[in-house]
Amino acid sequence: MRRVFTFAGFLAAFGLLVLSSGCGKHLTDDDDPSDDVRKIGSTRKVVAKTPLKAPLDGIISGRVIFEGDIPTAEPITAMNGHADKGHCLKGSESETTTQTWHVDGATKGVADAVIFIRPPRDKYFELTEAARTPATKIEEIRQPHCAFIPHVLTLFPKYFDGKEEKETGQKLKIINDAPIAHNVRYEGDPRKNGTFSSPVAPNGSLPLKVLTPENSPLNVSCQFHSWMSAKIWVFDNPFFAKTDAKGNFEIKNVPTGVPVTFIAWHEGKGEFVKETRTFTKGANPPITLKISK
Repeated sequence: MRRVFTFAGFLAAFGLLVLSSGCGKHLTDDDDPSDDVRKIGSTRKVVAKTPLKAPLDGIISGRVIFEGDIPTAEPITAMNGHADKGHCLKGSESETTTQTWHVDGATKGVADAVIFIRPPRDKYFELTEAARTPATKIEEIRQPHCAFIPHVLTLFPKYFDGKEEKETGQKLKIINDAPIAHNVRYEGDPRKNGTFSSPVAPNGSLPLKVLTPENSPLNVSCQFHSWMSAKIWVFDNPFFAKTDAKGNFEIKNVPTGVPVTFIAWHEGKGEFVKETRTFTKGANPPITLKISK
């Protein structure tokens, strides 16, 4: 019996050693090229990350253009049979029609595409103090009628310093501007943000939240109004942008002289561009990205 307890004690000690050896490793999703957890057969191997040392002096800009016939924004018919119809239908056209595709009729520029870069798999972005400071401390998602505004939101609440994730000071504020009750539910990676759901009182708001970076957007919904949806991208670096109403984007102070993964995402298409690029100091040539349904 003594030998059994001794062996059990050894196993417990070994387990603690394995867990402690993971400190300083940035664990992310298995299917991402910047991941540091690689699947080998049925096992998982933790790969330590080292800083990607590079000047932060580049500018990426460009446009996302729709190819083909512009998608039609259809009226959300579910509003007509809802008890809150009277208030819901007071929203603007963009609030009362399908929101997946917002394409400018004159330029074919696509709104709400998210453009970002990621470091090589075994690296993390080494950020200066200025780069670790978000332009805004509070980012809001609002519900003035029966749609989330904005429909796609991007956040930079935490960064990785080589040992752990640290807060940048940026927080999310969820607001209900309407005189009717709403609910906010978001779903993400169980290891990161998990699932959150809470009612939001009329003309009320929820306590500020600090989200955790993920490699995919959070899916946002309202359980009181089934058609309502939004996406929240949560990054661990500031190298991202969302296209404006005419499809334009710009990302300042990006790493230069080193290869990075350049990605473009849209709700209606997923990742429609994913390639390795190396950017140079100053303004790089504008990038035109094309997308279709």
